[in-house]
Amino acid sequence: MALIEAMACGLAVIALDSGAVKEVVGSGGLVCQTETIEENLQKLIRDKSFRLRQQKLALTFARKNYDCLKFSERLAKNII
Repeated sequence: MALIEAMACGLAVIALDSGAVKEVVGSGGLVCQTETIEENLQKLIRDKSFRLRQQKLALTFARKNYDCLKFSERLAKNII
């Protein structure tokens, strides 16, 4: 849930590849292995254009996939 909330706030997301993280983050963030997390964090900190691009991707992905109304409609469609 924290990943979705961060993306919905327009924050660039970096998450470790574990469990269903890939499915939750999708194209809205970076999913990496433990060995590359520092490298990815450094890139976000140092490269402003990369950071802004990741922030936009995160917000767009969250709005498209986790909007409350759309989510409710999908849920109702699958239940009925």
